[in-house]
Amino acid sequence: MSTKEPSNNINLDNSFSGFAEEDVEHVSRKFTEVSLLKETATHQLFKSKHFGRWYLLKALCPHLRKSEFHRQMLRKEMEILMQLQHPGIVGCSGMEYIADYTDSQGETISIGECIVLEFIDGQPLSELLSSSPRYGWKGVVSELLDALDYMHAAGITHRDLKPSNIMLTHNGQHVKIIDFSLADTNSHAILKHPSGTRRYMAPEQETMSTPDVRNDIYSLGVILSELPLKGFWPAIARRCNSPSRSVMPTLPPYRLM
Repeated sequence: MSTKEPSNNINLDNSFSGFAEEDVEHVSRKFTEVSLLKETATHQLFKSKHFGRWYLLKALCPHLRKSEFHRQMLRKEMEILMQLQHPGIVGCSGMEYIADYTDSQGETISIGECIVLEFIDGQPLSELLSSSPRYGWKGVVSELLDALDYMHAAGITHRDLKPSNIMLTHNGQHVKIIDFSLADTNSHAILKHPSGTRRYMAPEQETMSTPDVRNDIYSLGVILSELPLKGFWPAIARRCNSPSRSVMPTLPPYRLM
C-alpha cells in the first residue's frame, strides 16, 4: 500500500485577498471624526477614531511645523514614549503623517506629522485637588510611585511632573502620567536644555541640562505636599525636596502601602 506525501502547497481562499485593503463594516483604516481638543503655545491635541477606537493625536501648531528643532522634539518625545509600556503611563503607538481632513461641517483640519497616543477618558489631578478633597489619594500615590519607579528604572526622566500632567481615569480612577514633551534620557545626545515648570522644578534643574531622576523626585515632593495626606507623607514630601534627597526616596513608603 503506497502512502502519499502531504503537499507543502497551501491553497488560500481568494475571497479573503481584499480584507486588508477595504474598510470592513464601516471600520475605517483612516483616522476619522477628528476634533481639536486643546491648543498650547507649541502643540495641538486632536481626538480621532481609528479602527473603531479613540486616539489622541499630538501635532505641532501650524506656525512650528517647519521648525526642525520642534520637529525633532516631537520625534524625541515619541521615541521616549515607545520605550515605556506601563499601565500608569500614557501609551504611544508611533508617529503618523495625516493629510488635511474635512470634517462633517466642511471645515478643513490640518494635522500633519503627529504622535499617536492613547486617549484617556479622565481628569487631571490639578482639577481633582480642588473639587474632591475626600478622594482615594493613597491609591493615587501608590500608582504614581509605581509608574515613576518603572520610568526611572528605564533611565527616563519626565522633567515636568505636575498635577496637570497626571490624569486619573473616570473608570477606576487609575493614574496615567502624560505629556513627555520635556522628557529626556542619557541615551539621547540631542536637544539638551534646562526646562520644566518653575513651581515643581528642582533648583538644579534650572541650570543643568543633564536628565536626573532627582528632578522628578523633587516634583513628586511638591505634589505630595499639595495632597491632603497624613501620617508619614509630609515627612516623605520634605525628604523629596531636601538637597540631600537620594535617587529614589519614594521606595520605602511605597513598600509599606
